[in-house]
Amino acid sequence: MGALPKNSLAARLKDKETSVPDKLKLAKFAWITPSLHIPNKHQQLLDFTCGLLVNRKKHHLTDADAALVWETLLKFLKGTERSVTIKPSILQVITDCLGQDSTPKNKDRATDKEQLLECIVECTKQLMEFPSVTSAHFESLVSLLAKILQCVSCPTSNVLVLLTPAVSVVSRALRVHLQQVLVLQLTTDRLLAPFLSLLDVLPDMEDLQALIVSALLHPDHSEMYKTFLDDFSNGQGPAQLKHGLKSVSKLFETVAAFLAQGKHSVATQFLPQLMKHFVCQNKAEPRESFLLLKHLVSLVGDTDPPRPSSTPTPTTAHTLPADLWTETVARLVEACDGCELFATGAGGSVGGGKQSQGQGTVDILTWFCQLMEAVVKQDRKLSWFSFMRSVLQQNHLIVEKYLTQILSSGLVRSNQSEKRECYGQDLFLSELVSMYLRLRRTPELLSALLSATDPHVEWEGGAGDVMGNASDGMGVLPKFYQSLCWMFRNVPSTTLLELWEMLQKSLVKQISSCVSAGSKKEKSRGLSDLSWTLKLYTFLLENSSVFDQRTASVVMDKVVVLVGRLETEVLIPSAMEDRKLFQGIKELMELVSVWSLFKSMLSPKWRETSSSTPASEGKTKEEKKLRAGLRKLYKHVDTSTKVRLLLQRGEKASADRPVALAGQDFVVAIEDFVSSHLDGQRLTSDTVHELWEGNISSVSDLRHPASLFREFTQMLPLVARGMSETSVDSCALFIVQVMSHSPHQLPFSESDTSLYKEVQTFLRHPEVKEWRVFQECLSSRLWTVLLADLHLSQSSSPQKKRRKVTGERGSVETDLERLVNFVTSSHAETLDSVISLEAIKVERKVSTSKLSLVKVVEEVPLEYLASVNLKCQLGLLCVLSNLQMSTSESWAVSSLKELLVRSLSVSNLSQLFHCIRSPELIDFAVKLTPQSCVLRGEHGCVLLETCVEAVMRDRKSMRDLLPYSKQLVAPFRKSAQVDTVQVLTTALIVRNCHKYLSHHVPELRSTAVDIVFTVAKAVVTHVQMWEETDGEEMGKKKEKKKSNRKRKSLSSDTSEAMSTTGCVAGVPEGSTAWMGALVCLGEVVSVWSPRAADRAANQSLEAVLKKMIASVLKQLKGYQSDKQTQDAHLRFLHQCCHCHMRCQQATTQQDLTADSSPAPCGQTNPDSGDIFSLFMTSDLCEMWRSLLSVAQREMSRVIAEVDGGGVSKNDGVNGGDGSGCGYENERTTEDEKSRVVGKEKRREEGMCLDFNDNDRGMKKVTGVVGEGREGCVQGVGGEGDGDGGVPEVSLDVLSEWPTRMTLWLDLLTGIMETSDPDLFSQLLEDLVSQLSPAGQVPEPVVYLLCAVWQRLTTSPHLTPALTHLFFSHMYQSLSALLSLLEHFESLKDSNSQTDTYVSHKRRPVRSVSRFLIEAVTDFVHLGKSVVTPRMTLLCLHAGMTFTLASAADVMSIYRLLNTTLVYHTNSALSAIPAVLHLLNNILFALGYNKNTCLS
Repeated sequence: MGALPKNSLAARLKDKETSVPDKLKLAKFAWITPSLHIPNKHQQLLDFTCGLLVNRKKHHLTDADAALVWETLLKFLKGTERSVTIKPSILQVITDCLGQDSTPKNKDRATDKEQLLECIVECTKQLMEFPSVTSAHFESLVSLLAKILQCVSCPTSNVLVLLTPAVSVVSRALRVHLQQVLVLQLTTDRLLAPFLSLLDVLPDMEDLQALIVSALLHPDHSEMYKTFLDDFSNGQGPAQLKHGLKSVSKLFETVAAFLAQGKHSVATQFLPQLMKHFVCQNKAEPRESFLLLKHLVSLVGDTDPPRPSSTPTPTTAHTLPADLWTETVARLVEACDGCELFATGAGGSVGGGKQSQGQGTVDILTWFCQLMEAVVKQDRKLSWFSFMRSVLQQNHLIVEKYLTQILSSGLVRSNQSEKRECYGQDLFLSELVSMYLRLRRTPELLSALLSATDPHVEWEGGAGDVMGNASDGMGVLPKFYQSLCWMFRNVPSTTLLELWEMLQKSLVKQISSCVSAGSKKEKSRGLSDLSWTLKLYTFLLENSSVFDQRTASVVMDKVVVLVGRLETEVLIPSAMEDRKLFQGIKELMELVSVWSLFKSMLSPKWRETSSSTPASEGKTKEEKKLRAGLRKLYKHVDTSTKVRLLLQRGEKASADRPVALAGQDFVVAIEDFVSSHLDGQRLTSDTVHELWEGNISSVSDLRHPASLFREFTQMLPLVARGMSETSVDSCALFIVQVMSHSPHQLPFSESDTSLYKEVQTFLRHPEVKEWRVFQECLSSRLWTVLLADLHLSQSSSPQKKRRKVTGERGSVETDLERLVNFVTSSHAETLDSVISLEAIKVERKVSTSKLSLVKVVEEVPLEYLASVNLKCQLGLLCVLSNLQMSTSESWAVSSLKELLVRSLSVSNLSQLFHCIRSPELIDFAVKLTPQSCVLRGEHGCVLLETCVEAVMRDRKSMRDLLPYSKQLVAPFRKSAQVDTVQVLTTALIVRNCHKYLSHHVPELRSTAVDIVFTVAKAVVTHVQMWEETDGEEMGKKKEKKKSNRKRKSLSSDTSEAMSTTGCVAGVPEGSTAWMGALVCLGEVVSVWSPRAADRAANQSLEAVLKKMIASVLKQLKGYQSDKQTQDAHLRFLHQCCHCHMRCQQATTQQDLTADSSPAPCGQTNPDSGDIFSLFMTSDLCEMWRSLLSVAQREMSRVIAEVDGGGVSKNDGVNGGDGSGCGYENERTTEDEKSRVVGKEKRREEGMCLDFNDNDRGMKKVTGVVGEGREGCVQGVGGEGDGDGGVPEVSLDVLSEWPTRMTLWLDLLTGIMETSDPDLFSQLLEDLVSQLSPAGQVPEPVVYLLCAVWQRLTTSPHLTPALTHLFFSHMYQSLSALLSLLEHFESLKDSNSQTDTYVSHKRRPVRSVSRFLIEAVTDFVHLGKSVVTPRMTLLCLHAGMTFTLASAADVMSIYRLLNTTLVYHTNSALSAIPAVLHLLNNILFALGYNKNTCLS
């Protein structure tokens, strides 16, 4: 096509001579040509295309032309914006096209028609996205939707895709339409009938159904519906129906017409939704809801319904079949659940007259009663139960009027294939019981239940066929069963007695009727109904609360009488019946079982009543009859009942003496009871782990073992002491069989249980914990299974092979046999000789599949059973020695280790060391401890620590430990590289020697001293070997330098570094050898006393320690170590400080007083050196200043980590110059500001951890002097744990610090404790000077120095001279703390008043202030003998300066005020205004008004 002039497009399109295809080609060319600029081009082309379709006759369009136009329109609609305007008249064209006949005779033409229809459908989908179309005339939209519904009814139609968008468009138009009367008319005229006809074709049309219902029941139509329903209730139609009433009338006429045509889905699906929507809109008008319900029920078939489907009478005279009628009525009534139809505010009579409200309620009740009569006669389906539940929720009086008939029908056996029907039956019956329990009308309910099951009580329509067996019936009704149990458990005692008497009378009556029954059918029916009464009686006895402590004695007397009547009127006649009529009834046996249990619990009261009532001849005869009857029933009752009956027989035989449990009948009964309840042959993994909610009615074949074992657990207190060894062994075997199954990780609630869980509960039973015989049998059975792979019997080993075994191999088999035989025997108490742990290792390994039994040993009370614990210890040692180690079973190894730790933690292990050698136990632990555990921390070394402590705890083993210690440290003297675990073992032995150094037994004290000096000598020799090794390596390196000049500079630097470091330069710091030597030296230093050693030993140890100290200090200053190494360095320096302090005190005090502690390492050696000094005064001063700088930097980093951010280069300290003074506050960069602002924002949102907002309790402060403190402990007491016995600071700030900062505080405090008076005074002045001026001290420095000061106030290691110096500087210290508090409080106030700059100090400001208050509080706690009144007033002034901003702040001020009032009462009374000010602050912070505070 050539170029088209711009001004000729409209003319060419309107030209009549141009054909329609040419016009469409021209339009499409113009649409896709961007260079053709025409104002509003797309709008014009769309108007032209739509105009062709709208004016089809005018343009003489053929079918082919029309198809081409639809295709062009579809192309235009897909490529245009949704803002263009489409003429709404196109909707009428679409409606007409959809209604045309699409089934022509010609096949080719039919294909063209289908393609055209698909094109029209696609165009319609596109058009519904244009606002101009969706806002079209509502009538056009309704017509289009009606046409779509008509087309959808055809199964081959492809118009279904238009249904959802059309419903959405009409719904939006409906919400904004102003004339809802017109909407109602269009809906009833055009939409209702097509919609109802589609309910069978498309049942799932929720959106369309919601549209129809909302259009029919718009709130604007409420008055019309009210008028129509009033006229309907009066039986008179309006003379002239208005426009709206015609539409309402047509609605119900259309529904009636469809129901008459057999469209049953209209009744079951549409009418309930219509009723539900009407009820939701008219909750304030329950009368209108009832009228609509009544009218809808009349449409489907009024209160005279069709006959049940089971009857042969036809039901053609009614609208719906019987089952559908019941379902529809049930759904309609269920739709009224949210409306109180019987409320007095319903407003007058249902007939709309001027009757009273009460009369209206009576009319509603009458109509519902008629409806109930009709429904009760129908077949019992799920809808039948739904109707009963709905009516029960509306008004229980309707149900109560027909309660007997309802229960007779409700207890009929349901169709087991219909699970929903069974569920509906169960739900209705349980709700019925719950309703009557809430109404306190349980006697009426029980009377109806008994009448429903009574064959002699009939009602109109015939008696219901109650399900034959009560046990089977309760099995399919679990909720009903639980409701009955809950009813008997929660009724008052007087009501319970009334129910009891009712059941008693009914049971006696039914027994007599069964005995006198003539025909077999009557007898069978009577036994069936008797089972229900027996079941109810059983429920009452099982769940009654008569044994509550609050039960009155009068009630208990009545209970005793009723139990007696049960025996004489029920049990004796049932047992003495000659025809054995009742012996096969399962419910009777259950009643006997529950009666025996009930009477066992009632036995004390029964004996009391028997003793108070004189025995008569008639009473003796009754007892004889009862015993004779029980003998007849004895063969038919279960084993647990037999046991209880035998117990009661023993009580009756002799009420004044204990029951003789040694009788042969009792033993046989218990054995039968155990064998029937603990059958391990039927156990499988499914039965062990099958979940069960604990309901007896839900017991299945898989759950039956769990229910039996639960009953065994309940009977355990009665039978435990009378069980024979065979029965006890059977019980232990069953436990082992169950626990051998690995536990499944199945999700279950707390109420769910299983056989595996029941066994775990059994093992925690108090009776089991105290059952020694069972624990021994359980232990034997357990280890028999675990050691089955290692058991070497004589029969399993051929005689020829045993002859070839060497003597050594023979000893291996002998030791293992003796150990296994001892552990698996329930009678052996100890081994006759010592066995070797090395000898019990064999080539066969223990299977890890059986290690789930370890959970059984975890429940055994090993602390109280020495024999069981001994077998557990030996068994664990044997299993761990022969366990097949693998990464997949690491959990098993860890569990075994934890169990062995628990087993070895008992106080007395003498029996164990009669069986094995104590050094072998330590060697066993050494082999199980990996090398990496030494550097990772203490968690991996728990077993090793426990074994060492166990050996050292036994005095005999302690005496024999010196040779082993020498053997252990022998490698120290031979090589510079030793095993790390051996080094740790040596350190643990030295640590545990501490308690024996001052022991009253000379032999133990001497052994401990020898061990310490042996280890010390070996460690010193080992460290000195590093020098020799270092010298040899340096010589080799010098020779290597000459051959390789490229490494000259590196070698020279290394040699210089090693020469400055000292003897330890040959071993890399932080290596395993270095850490081992450090740990050993630390433990030696902790217990070392120079007065117990000679001069040479002191000098050697002193030289080694000084070189180690120099190397440690260099690493700490240079930040060259990781966390584990740094912690070891800090502990080592702390131990050295306290050793130096003890040695200096021993040097200055030559004559020890009687109150002083003895030397840690035994008696004084006459050749001991006079001086053992690790630090000079200058060394301590330099170490204080350098380490203080490093600690401040570490403190800054720790605070930054806890606060969620990093640490800046200048965050609190100046560097490592060692001065410790001259801090500068550098300006925060913009990046730092933004980071801190983000962090504060996250904290406000709860995303960042604020480690200062946790409250803490009051801590008891112990120290040197003052009230509330213990006396000064001098010497080495309290230093065995490596921290010098310094108490930790229990502050909420410090509680979040890692262990590293605690060690830093211990070390800094230890340096000051070690100093002489002059140096202590100098360091204390330096500490106070660094806390001022207040404006220049960073927060980390305040935390650190104040924590050191606080520890000094509670330190037990300060000498009297140092204590005097410390308190002489107390005023300066308190003044500095008060200045800091005022400074940080001013920062807090300034930050709260302005938000222009969020400082990174906002959180530390609050924390530091509270930290200072806590430090002051701990100081006040020292008491008035140390703290002067002036100091107390300064502390109160500090509290007045502190502002309360959080709950933790309130607790801090509360502790300060409380401590002041308790320990400084006179000082507090002299400052009443300050005390009142603090009290007012606390009250105001707690929310009290300032006007109500104290004045």
